[in-house]
Amino acid sequence: NGALYGRGAVFALVPSCCKYDVWITKVLHSFAGPDGENSSASVIFDNAGNIYGTTSFGGADPSLNGTVFKLTPAPKNKWIHTLLHSFTGGDDGIYPASNLVMDGAGNLYGTTIHGGGFAWRRRLRDHSVSEREFSLKGVRAPCAAESMPEAN
Repeated sequence: NGALYGRGAVFALVPSCCKYDVWITKVLHSFAGPDGENSSASVIFDNAGNIYGTTSFGGADPSLNGTVFKLTPAPKNKWIHTLLHSFTGGDDGIYPASNLVMDGAGNLYGTTIHGGGFAWRRRLRDHSVSEREFSLKGVRAPCAAESMPEAN
């Protein structure tokens, strides 16, 4: 787990400006439990530079079934954490562990390891994995046309 609270972190590796082939670890967010813990999947970026990801445990729900989060860049190399979803163990499932995917409209998609009202099963070399798809509507990436200046 590691990080400040022992519950995992989102980090960046940045090349050193002074030494060749030396990378510096920069922690962007340390999970504390209510905001998530134990992230095991990759993160994704939107066009605005926000980071999205999942944690397999933690969250605002008392069952600590995992989260979907967003990190927004802020001044002075800081990042603001936003909890987008805490899994309840109901129809949304529990323990998200997959990488998220964002469609062109800015919707996020992923899978959970267990639970969900309509779980489906996939078979892979005699191992079966139960997964439930969830989607988060309303998380919208900015359109490139919206950020472009108007033509004269």
